[in-house]
Amino acid sequence: FGHCKTEMYHGEHYASVEQFSQAVDDYIVWYNYERLQQRFKGLTSMQYRNQALGNKVA
Repeated sequence: FGHCKTEMYHGEHYASVEQFSQAVDDYIVWYNYERLQQRFKGLTSMQYRNQALGNKVA
């Protein structure tokens, strides 16, 4: 939640709950599919998860 507050919410004002809810939804999509993370060696969260799942042996 801390990342969301600093990257999306801090200093912003929303006219309605619906507008805020949409901003949170957009942030979650951005965070998981577009935001590159150094700890994941430059991959997004979803790329890293998919890579880890793809390397598992059944």
